[in-house]
Formats: sequence, C-alpha cells, structure tokens
Amino acid sequence: MEADIIAKELESPFSVLTSDRFSLSALRLLVCDGGCGRGINFSKACAQVDYIYHSTPAGRAKPQIHAFTEIFPTGSAVLMEFIVSRTRTDSALNTLLSFIPQIEEASARLQSETEEGALGESETEWSARLAVHLFTPLSQSHDYILDKQSARKTAKCPCSCNRLLNYGNTSIGNPKTWCGRFDILIGRDINPDVGATVLHAELVDEMPSDERSLAEDLSQIEVKSDELQKYLSQLISETVVFSFYQKKQFPSLSLVPSIGVSKSHIQFHFYDADKDVYFISQEMPLFYKDKSLHLTTVLAIWLVLNYRCFLSEATEEMTSEGKFGFHAQVSETLHLYKQKIELGMSSIKPQTFHLDVLEDNYEANNRVTQSIMAKYHKK
Repeated sequence: MEADIIAKELESPFSVLTSDRFSLSALRLLVCDGGCGRGINFSKACAQVDYIYHSTPAGRAKPQIHAFTEIFPTGSAVLMEFIVSRTRTDSALNTLLSFIPQIEEASARLQSETEEGALGESETEWSARLAVHLFTPLSQSHDYILDKQSARKTAKCPCSCNRLLNYGNTSIGNPKTWCGRFDILIGRDINPDVGATVLHAELVDEMPSDERSLAEDLSQIEVKSDELQKYLSQLISETVVFSFYQKKQFPSLSLVPSIGVSKSHIQFHFYDADKDVYFISQEMPLFYKDKSLHLTTVLAIWLVLNYRCFLSEATEEMTSEGKFGFHAQVSETLHLYKQKIELGMSSIKPQTFHLDVLEDNYEANNRVTQSIMAKYHKK
C-alpha cells in the first residue's frame, strides 16, 4: 500500500482520536485496600474512585477531560508529519505503517470462524489472538508472553496461522501488597513494556465504519461505555503495581500504562507512581460493525504499546487537577510499593488472615471469669 493511501486512510481516525469521544479523565481515590499490609489479589482488590470535578462558569460540577493525544505529543507529531508530509523516519512509525496494509487479515485472525466458536472461546485463546495478531505487530519489541497458569492453554494460536505461543511467568507484586498475574505482557519477559488483562464482558454492537470518510460526523459516533466498569478495581490495582515496578526499573518514566480488553472494547489506564496522578481513557471499540479493526483504536493501541518513545509526563494543566491519593491511602506500606514489587516471582503467597491459627497451647485470658467463679465458690 502506497504512503499516500495510508496517510489519507489515517487522517480521519487520528482526528477522531483527538476528540472528546476518546478522551482521558483524571481520577481520585476515595478508599482502597492496597495498604492493609496483607496481599490481595488483583481480582479481589477494592478501589473506590471518582472523577476530579471542577466548577463550570455556570456553577455546575463536571469532570475535566483531556484529549487522548495530550500525553503523546511526540507520537502525535510523528503521525502528523507522516500524514502531512509523508515523512517516515521514526522506527516505531514503521510498525504502524507495516500493520495497516495487513489490517484486514489481522481483523479476520481476531475473529472465530463460527459464532459458536466465538461464544466458546476461552479468555486464554482470546489473549493469544490479541498478542499474536494485534499487540505485537504494533509494538517495536514484537515480543510477548502469555500467563502460563491460565486455564485451557493451547500450544498454538487458535486461528489457522498455527503459530506457537509463548507462555511465561506474568506474576507481579509482593506478598504484602496488591499482587497477581497479567494475562499478557507485551515486551521481553525480563523487561516488559505493557501489561494487559483480558476481561469477560458481553458482546455489544460496535461502532459504524463511517469514520473512514473524511467527512465523518462525530455526533453520529456512539461509544458504548461501562462495559468494563465492574473490573475497575482490578484494573486500577494492576496499573498501580505495574507503574511502581516500572518506576523502580526506569526512574525517568512518568506515566505508565496498562490495558484492559474484552472481546469488543479496550481501555487504557495511566498512573505516575512518583507524582501520584491517574488517568483513565474512555472505553474504545475494537471493531466496526463489519468486524474490521477500528482504526482510531488501532492508533491508540500503537501509541500506548510504544509509550517509551511517544508518551510524555502529564501536562501541568492535567497535574494541577489534583492527586490520585494512593500515597496517602497506603502511607504505612508505600515503601513496599516503591522498593519491593517484583516481576516473575516463583510464587506470590499473600499474607492472609486465618481463623484457625489458634492452637491448643494458647492460654485464654480468663481473669474476669475466674473472679466471678471464685466469688460463687465461696458461697
């Protein structure tokens, strides 16, 4: 596919990515169990959050939203330079430009051949399709590992490509913090870039493919939201832990992303473990109604997977909204998050409370009872 054709094909989707339909919002933490000093699995974590609200000139409170591209100035510039001037000097851009001509094949590889197959496909099989045919082709590293402890593992990709799959240890955390496993780690196993969690959610109608027209009417785009809402605590806990780990490995990093993805939608979470600010994206549709990959979402995935090249720290305007509040919530165990988070542990056994720890040689305190008994024995 010629550069002119690709550039024209990307122009409208990139414009949509800068709109409020694909925006970021800052979160504040109301309460969480991440600081109790006992290991809690991501899937059982509790994190109650809310938007950070601001008053409008009319006196109404509403959350401030930011374009998704606000934290990706370098990536946005690289993409615009290609769209306007056909310049392609960035190596990460080449991964995108190599993917676009193959997008129809990738879309087909992500679909089960039958509706029955789609309904019966496990999260592990969906993880494999995503890793092989969407995430790694858009990432410079082209490496991934799937959770070796996942159920219904298959040796090969469930589609007809029959590629051998890479499994490994995706565990992360500490026995006294939030901990657990990612379904997918994109990047090398000793140095992953992004963690992704595959979530079960009901299939819904995807967005129309009108976006391919430059004359697209944004008012006609409906973003189905809240599909991943019930997994919010899990995604927040994973993002926070992964961000602290990455910050320990690479101190210069600011915002660190993680991904939550279902069969139809994807959502991006960003946390800066140093500045304690958290941003969440709108849920983005993976496919158009014709089951082809949604180009705006593909651009977002590409930016996130290559965030070490493209992502900057949150702008001053974004950080001025206020902190997430995780540091204050976990003050007694914050040092564990900063210093003791490990990736690929042989086993993470959370320290949990058990009622059966009392043994026969424990002596109950019965001073009050004895005084009562002594009083009546005198009679």
